[in-house]
Formats: sequence, structure tokens, C-alpha cells
Amino acid sequence: LSLPLISTFQAALLSSRFGLPSSRETAPVPSSNTVSTPNASQTIRSLDPSIVIPPIRFHLTLGAMALTLEETDEGVQVNSPIRTVDTALALLDSLKPRLDAILRAESDQGRETPLLVEFEALDILRPSKPKKKKSPNGKEGESPTAAPQEPPPVTAEQSSPPGNAGNHLESEVWADVLYLAPREIPALRQISDVVHQEFKNAGYITEKRPLKLHCTVLNTSKRRPYSARGHPFCYSDILRHEALNLLSASPSSVSLPQTQASASQKSFPKLFHPPPIPINLGLEAAVAVKGVELWVMGSRDKNGAYVSCGGVSFGSGDQ
Repeated sequence: LSLPLISTFQAALLSSRFGLPSSRETAPVPSSNTVSTPNASQTIRSLDPSIVIPPIRFHLTLGAMALTLEETDEGVQVNSPIRTVDTALALLDSLKPRLDAILRAESDQGRETPLLVEFEALDILRPSKPKKKKSPNGKEGESPTAAPQEPPPVTAEQSSPPGNAGNHLESEVWADVLYLAPREIPALRQISDVVHQEFKNAGYITEKRPLKLHCTVLNTSKRRPYSARGHPFCYSDILRHEALNLLSASPSSVSLPQTQASASQKSFPKLFHPPPIPINLGLEAAVAVKGVELWVMGSRDKNGAYVSCGGVSFGSGDQ
């Protein structure tokens, strides 16, 4: 998925300077597969370049599965069907007529049309809690922040909503995943559901939760070094960041929680999840998706993209 404006947004979040571009017309055009910034953010707590997803890896996941590399030897008995890359590709190829039919049905003339995906909102998968780390004196403190340089980092007093001084960790929103939410037009939903459900019916996908279409732009599971994983970023800081101007986002309607948890809620408090932020990507609003591919999770080719095992193209075009 090619989304240069989102790349600029990612770089702006990590910028250590104020006075960022206030509109997409003045925003720089970044590289297609990197976010060019060497330092951690000084305005968004626990944001680090290692958790920023390179644009070349943007995608919509339709399901995750564990496959064997090859068939077992003849004569070896197994208790369940062998699921390999080849059998998964064969199943995907068998779905192509149904996928193409969905796209033809979307056209007034019954012709082949591209699958256009429009991203309409910015959201987090689920709110999290800021992790504590032990200070040199053995006491626990806040989740790690960038070193104090110019401009100064956001302090607790600056970042706390009114009426929550001294309780900013409980009153603010932290998260592990920031993503783009697509507009779920019928063709996108139908194609996604067909692929997901058929692979689920065949035992390839074992996930019980409903399919949630999303394009991840920040993910703390990628944090480096490995020992630093598990630290969420402060989503409240993002809601206040001027980089949202690049996406014509309007988070002003989002009100952060300002109430203290009752004694009965403190053991298992329900974390506040702000509503999705509407965005406008302008000319980038519609991205043409050419097909469905099988990618190796965690893999990287020479350009940093996922390694593809193959797939199917929509219509008669090439992938």
C-alpha cells in the first residue's frame, strides 16, 4: 500500500523540533520504505523509531496461519491434514473466481474494476497501561521518555487533562498499536470475509475473534532492543500533536477521562478508549489493491518488504 502522506505523518511524530509542516502542501516527501529520523520523539512519550512500521510493509491482514514447508513422506501417518504453502496457495487460487465476481458486481457495466481501499480514520487497537521502570534508587517511575533536549519534552503537568494533576498516568491513554481504519465498502468487506472464512473453514486460520481490517503504522511489538518490548506509547500525546494537521484530523472532539476510579474499580479498571479520529488523505484517500498474497510473517527481502510466497491477482492483471 503506497501512502506517502502517512510516512510524512510518522516522521513528524518523531521530529524533535516544533514548527512542523501545518499542511500537506508543505510537507516533505519521504522515502518509500524508511522513516528518516535518528532520534526518539521528545514530545510523545515512549515513541521510538523502532516501533514505526516502514511504508513498504503497510498491508491489511486477512489472517495468520502456521504452515509446514513441505509434505510428509509417503507412508507416514498423520492425525490431521498437512497444511503447506502450496496447499494454502491452491486454496487461495480456488477463490479467485468468487473474488473477481465480487468486483464485477460492483461495476455498473459488469466489468472488472480495481478494489479501491479508502482510509478514513486513525485509531488504536486497544488501550494499554504505561509500564513502570525502576529508577537508580530502586523506586518505580513512569514509562521511559526521551532525554531532555531542546525543545523540552512534554511534562506531566503539561500533558495532564485539567483536574488530573498528579494522576496523569491513570487519566491518559496509552496504546501498543496505532492503525489506519479503512472505509468498509461492500467489495472490501466481502472479499476479506470470503478469504478469511474459507481459510478458517479449512483449518488454516484458528483465530476466534472477528476479522478487524486495519493498517498498522505503530506497533510496540517491534520495539528495540528486545528487552524494551512491552512499553506502550502515549496516545494522548499523539492526540495533542500538530502532526495530525497533515491528515486534516480533528481530535478536538475527543475528551480524555477526568474522573478518578472508585475503590471497587481500582483492581480491574476499564481503560478509556477514545473514538476513532476522522482523517482526510486527499488524493491518497483511495489506494488500488491488486490482489491477495501469502507473506512470511517477520520476513524481510532486500528492500525491507515482506517475502511473498505467491498469491492471486484480481481480474486479468498481474500482481
